[in-house]
Amino acid sequence: MKKQALLTTAILVAATAAFAGLHTRSGTVYVQNGQYKEAVRELRLAIEEDAEDAKAHFMIGVAYSNLDSVGLAYKHFTKAKELDPKKANDCDNNIQSNYAKHYQQGQKFFAQANYPSAAHEFELATEASPGQSSAHYNLAVAYSRQAVGDSTYYAKTLNSADQVLKLSD
Repeated sequence: MKKQALLTTAILVAATAAFAGLHTRSGTVYVQNGQYKEAVRELRLAIEEDAEDAKAHFMIGVAYSNLDSVGLAYKHFTKAKELDPKKANDCDNNIQSNYAKHYQQGQKFFAQANYPSAAHEFELATEASPGQSSAHYNLAVAYSRQAVGDSTYYAKTLNSADQVLKLSD
């Protein structure tokens, strides 16, 4: 009787473990196939089932990066790095890649005097890597250029400048 109970428990534990990884595996396949919305759906389920699934957090970060939801990507890369320190390099590289993409786009638009688009890209850069003061600084400058025609941008300029000061401390 004890052997049967142990065998049944072992089978249930194995089945549960296999099922728990199902959403992570499915989400990973979706990412590999460029189906990012489907990947997010599956990986959210994986994280609901196991909030400590570092691979699910990493892969959803990749999916969000490709959907330009860089704030969510940052959140999940940070969590993946916390859960699995071996992934730290990959997480940091992805965070930096998201940041660089939007920061460079912001600079391009700024050089063209397209301040609304520059501000949008710098906003994304600040979400991609909130601790980088240069994006906050450039965002403040882009906002200040827009404030000439719309005074509502003065408050945004000051908020971004305050963020630069906070980060420089």
